Amino acid sequence: MSPATLSTGAATDTGLLRDRNEDRYFLDPEHGVFLVVDGVGGQAAGELAAQTAVEAIRESLTDRPGGLCHEDRIRAAIAHANNRIFELARHNTGLVGMACVLTLAVLLIFSLLEGWIDRVNQIRNYKIVCDFEDETLHRYEELFTNHHLKFKRTRQTKSIDDMITGEWVVQGSEKNHRHFIHVILKDITVKAFEF
Repeated sequence: MSPATLSTGAATDTGLLRDRNEDRYFLDPEHGVFLVVDGVGGQAAGELAAQTAVEAIRESLTDRPGGLCHEDRIRAAIAHANNRIFELARHNTGLVGMACVLTLAVLLIFSLLEGWIDRVNQIRNYKIVCDFEDETLHRYEELFTNHHLKFKRTRQTKSIDDMITGEWVVQGSEKNHRHFIHVILKDITVKAFEF
């Protein structure tokens, strides 16, 4: 579930002085990544340097290596692009001197906010089977409320052997779901519990 939606767009223009467009870009609004790369005009293969930078940074940021903080991942992505451009030029003398400049913006707040919302706003389905008694399902609904969980009963059935089944869609934080599950698992009157 994405907490925010960004409308994005990009356009490039060769301008009046050049025959080739050396601008490249990469947009990943879902993860808050925005990259604009300008191949240095007049230098050998500026458009190749720009395309190489886009590909290297995209690979680095989408691989999401574990253990690196956000700032280190960004630095590593740019260094990876630089190294790949350097290696291309080193192996092909016609590319010596190719270069580009780039601007990389990573809106970390989107990924952090998305993770936070997922933790505080999980939706789960619960099914509880127990012996039938008046107000039995209401007792579980009071437990939802006591654990700060919003709920909607979606189904209630009674079997011929005096068992009652209740099904709910429940929304709340991971912590509150976990506490509720712990209470239900210890409840000896519950015959079956699915979550």
